[in-house]
Amino acid sequence: MLSVQYILSLFKDTKAVQILFFLMGAAIIQIVDLILTLFLTHLFGDFLILALISCLSLAGLFFSYLSVSNRISKINESCLDGCFPETLFHKLSGAFLAALLLFMPGFVSSIIGFFILLPPLSVPAGKYLSVKSDTDWHTVYEYMKI
Repeated sequence: MLSVQYILSLFKDTKAVQILFFLMGAAIIQIVDLILTLFLTHLFGDFLILALISCLSLAGLFFSYLSVSNRISKINESCLDGCFPETLFHKLSGAFLAALLLFMPGFVSSIIGFFILLPPLSVPAGKYLSVKSDTDWHTVYEYMKI
């Protein structure tokens, strides 16, 4: 459920600009994917490229599921031990970003998504998402302990 504070933050100019820039970045990735796909279909054929894109998306679905479920189980174990796993929360939000990119069909988005799944990149990406979305992981941790 959306909180009132989040809904009110949508009416600020800076939040609207951030959302528009995020959508523009996603659109640019899709445009680059489209150009690359058109170029590769002339070289290798339409159906081969479509099959490769489908296989990449299916592999992305598989790796995203494994990554997210693994990180959720590690967070649950850490919460049961009584430790606040802030890095694991950042890894989880980075895994969700990678899953979003892996679900989008295309070569560029899949490659970026696979790179974000790597631990050196998932923590900074997740931390960036957490800061931008104003997520309080300590509150989430307290609810998980209950």
